[in-house]
Amino acid sequence: MRELFGKLDATQTRNNFVKGVEYLRNRPDSTGKVDCVGFAGVAQWPTNWL
Repeated sequence: MRELFGKLDATQTRNNFVKGVEYLRNRPDSTGKVDCVGFAGVAQWPTNWL
């Protein structure tokens, strides 16, 4: 699994994450709050972007 994360395009992964957060925040049933749970070693990506 670790090898696969190394092959991800970091820019595209970040853009996908940010778009996902925007989608969740703008849902009519959302409070606007978004949280993130990640995998060890990879969780640093989203927490740095919020």
